[in-house]
Order: sequence, then structure tokens, then C-alpha cells
Amino acid sequence: MGVAGEYVGAIIGYAGRTIREIERVMGVQINISKGELKARTSEREVVISGTREAVDAAEVMIVQRVSDAANSHCR
Repeated sequence: MGVAGEYVGAIIGYAGRTIREIERVMGVQINISKGELKARTSEREVVISGTREAVDAAEVMIVQRVSDAANSHCR
């Protein structure tokens, strides 16, 4: 999946706590590209590995985190 570079911090969290918590709770491995953007976008690539159900659940959590960050940014 792709995440706008400005919201990657919302996924990683302070000292990586948020991403580690998502990985632990969902039983997945999450890798975020180190600065390189997806082709022709302003998004960084986020790769989630695990069972289909766990990956789907982790995607929902990530989308919610990004949505929360975007909403608080607009206020």
C-alpha cells in the first residue's frame, strides 16, 4: 500500500512504538520504504507481510492512523 510521506510518522509513532504495536497485535511484519517514493506519486511504499486476514486488519489500522493524523492536521 502507499502512504503519503507526511503521514508515515503517524504509522511509525514515537521511537517506533506504534508500528511495533501494530506488528505485535496483528501478527504481521511491516516494512516502510526509506524515503524513496512510489513511481509518479508522493507516497512511500508500505509492505505488510502475514496471513491475509492479519494483513487486511493491519491495513485497516494503518488507514485509521493516517486518517486520524490527516484530520488533526486539518484542524
